[in-house]
Amino acid sequence: MKIFRFSCLRRLTVAVVSSICILLVLWLISPLLPILAKPQTKIFEQVWQTVNDNFYDTQFNGVNWKAIREKYKPQIVQLKSNEGLTTVINQMLSELQTSHTRFYTQYENHFSSG
Repeated sequence: MKIFRFSCLRRLTVAVVSSICILLVLWLISPLLPILAKPQTKIFEQVWQTVNDNFYDTQFNGVNWKAIREKYKPQIVQLKSNEGLTTVINQMLSELQTSHTRFYTQYENHFSSG
């Protein structure tokens, strides 16, 4: 009876440790998990998708909107904080060459002169 319990316990332990190792390896090799976990990336994706779904010109003023996403995404991934997020998103939006397409935050002074 002890041999049977030891054998089952050993198999269970091997299965659990193997599962943890597999999950850890999958997490480490997946480049998307750390990127998608960042709040800056989520905001960037939401802004990009909103423009993609709602922009008045289906041709995006002649701009390849999908290529613009790939151009600016690495800059977002490199951000260490929310600082600079607004700047990068507004640079992306400026590619559309429209005067009223801008990303504002509640902390930004909308009426600054300069």
